[in-house]
Amino acid sequence: MAALRAALAAGRLAHGYLFSGAPGVGRRTLARELVRAALCERGGDDACDRCWSCQAVESGNHGDLAGPVIEAGKGGRGDAGAGTEAIGKRTVQLVSDEDRLIPVDSVRALQRELSGRSSSGRCRAAVIPGAERMNEEAQNALLKTLEEPAGDRLLI
Repeated sequence: MAALRAALAAGRLAHGYLFSGAPGVGRRTLARELVRAALCERGGDDACDRCWSCQAVESGNHGDLAGPVIEAGKGGRGDAGAGTEAIGKRTVQLVSDEDRLIPVDSVRALQRELSGRSSSGRCRAAVIPGAERMNEEAQNALLKTLEEPAGDRLLI
């Protein structure tokens, strides 16, 4: 946690982070808080919780937030149903119903969404909960993005 705060304060976040651990330890919460802090208008090492950007991330309506932050039915707001991930009012289909894997089409859609310019001037961010469910083709597609990141992207 201290390393993330130091990176935020210095404006030197890496382009990708992988949070691992047992279910219920706070990986999604940490990811959401890191995105909020990275997009916060105030800057610094923590989200202010008061600016437009913090409020927009919390509600799922921030233009620089690509894809989901929290999984529906697991501490999230609303129940988007099986096979979907959701934040606020937005729902992104990440899991195919047939094999319960995240297919390559979903990763490519996320990559397209991340390819746009940042509306806030800070960064474009995406959180991929359940990334271990990606099929091999999806893993390879995401690996390409991780190996050749755009300068202001944050993937968790």
